[in-house]
Parts: sequence; C-alpha cells; structure tokens
Amino acid sequence: MAMPSSRQSSPNSKRALSSQEQHAAVRGWLFGLAAGLLACFVAWEILWRRTGRDPLVDLALLRARSFGLGSAIGSVYFAGYTGLLLILPLSLQQGQGYSALQAGATGLPFALGSALTSTLGGRAVFRFGRPMVLAGITAVVLGLTATAAVSHHPHGALWWYVLGPLLLAGLGSGLVIGPNQTLALADVPPARSGTAAAVLQTGQRIGTSLGTAVAAHLFYGRLAATHGDFPRATSLSLYGAAALTCAALTIGTADLLVRRRSRRTSSPGRQGLPGSVHAGHRKDGRDDGLGSGSPTA
Repeated sequence: MAMPSSRQSSPNSKRALSSQEQHAAVRGWLFGLAAGLLACFVAWEILWRRTGRDPLVDLALLRARSFGLGSAIGSVYFAGYTGLLLILPLSLQQGQGYSALQAGATGLPFALGSALTSTLGGRAVFRFGRPMVLAGITAVVLGLTATAAVSHHPHGALWWYVLGPLLLAGLGSGLVIGPNQTLALADVPPARSGTAAAVLQTGQRIGTSLGTAVAAHLFYGRLAATHGDFPRATSLSLYGAAALTCAALTIGTADLLVRRRSRRTSSPGRQGLPGSVHAGHRKDGRDDGLGSGSPTA
C-alpha cells in the first residue's frame, strides 16, 4: 500500500482546523461535574448496602488487594494508551493527508504485537504474575515516548518512523490487559466474579473516556496555539498518554515493592509461631497467590 511521501493536507483541512481551534478548550467544569456524580453514586451504593439491600456495585470488592490494585492499574492504563489509538490516526489523516485506510494500516504493528504477546501472556501470568504486567507497561511507555519523539519532527513519511515504536508498544500491551484482569479476579469468590468483572470493565471504560478527553484536549489545544502545527500537537498529546501510562506503572511498582518489603520484614518473626501463616497461604488454607500454583499478585 502506497503511503504519502510528503506532508499533505486535505482540501477541507483549513476549515476543519478552524472549527477545531474554536472548540479546542475543554470545559473544565465537566470534569468537576463527573467527579461530583461519581461521589454521589458511591455514597448511594454505601447507603443502599447499609439498609441490607444488594447494591449495583459491591464496593467491598475493592478491599481485596489484588482486585483493588488491578482495577486501579487497568483504569489508569486505559486512560493512557487510548491516546495513541485516537491521536495518531487523526494526525496522519488531517496533518499528512493519509486516507482512513492508510492511517489504519499504520497501526498494524501495534495490533500484531498485541495479538502475539496476549496469547503468551495468558499462560505466562501464572508463572511471572504482576512483574510481567509491569514489564508490559514499561514497554508501552517506551513505545509511546518514542512515537511522541519522532512525531515532533515533520517527516515526509511518518508511518515509517513509528513502525518500531508501535510494535514495541503493542508487544507490551498484550502483556498488560488480559494478565492484569486475571490477577485482579484471582482472589474474588466465584459467586461474586460476575460483579467483579463488571466493575473492572466499568473502570476501564471510565479510564478510556478520561484518556480520550485529555488526549484530544492536548492535541487540539496545541493546534490552536500553534495555528496548525500537527507534529508538535501530536507529540504533546502522545507525551501526555505516556505520562498517564507511566502513572499505572508507578502504582503497580509501588505496590510490588511494598509487598516484597513486607514479606522480608515479616517472615523471620513469623517462623515457628503457633498458627502462623506461611508464605503463599492464608489461615484458611487457601493459596493467596504467592505460591507457585497461583498467579503472583
């Protein structure tokens, strides 16, 4: 498939850009309204549960460390990497004159990389656990950062420069989404697994919406400020996506370090004590995910 060899603009790009400039500013009060509505929903669910009735969302699920952590990582991660899927096609079509088919074909390395490692990650998560998910997020951060760096300069054929970074991000993404869901649901009782999965998916959808708003705001805001500098607008938006993805990495890494430090400090004092809980098992005899037979949360 032939790609444009030089930077082009579609016939209606000037008029489209003018419209985008007029609506570039995100209405900040909408974020406040969304936060307020979320707080009201949480308060209602807590009140509803205290009356002895079944809430729509069982917030008690978040007390399980693996589920709470997995939900947080999933929500923030989706807020980050979604920016890549939105901004790059926009930049290629509006800034360089790519057709929709050409812009979509540029994303094939990401899709192929994700398909490859998601198959492997579904099996390997039971062996490597959370560190594998963090390694995948690291690869996505590096891929997004590299894509943002090369997008800053107006290349004649940008698609050629982003193939490698997109492949790296795709390989990393395949190790994140599915394995993170597995770890998040590992300690949820089967009777509550349906509700837990719905809460997990809802968090990811909220993250996607937030990430889309942030990415679009950075992209169109920079376009308006620079009067149509697509390379800089693309770069800024992708750096923002990388920052959000890095936040997910920070959450997971901090929890992993706390867990390992807790194990090192508690194990010597617990050895030989009556009724002690050995590493990898709970008091009720169930594996807590730290043994060799369960995914390491």
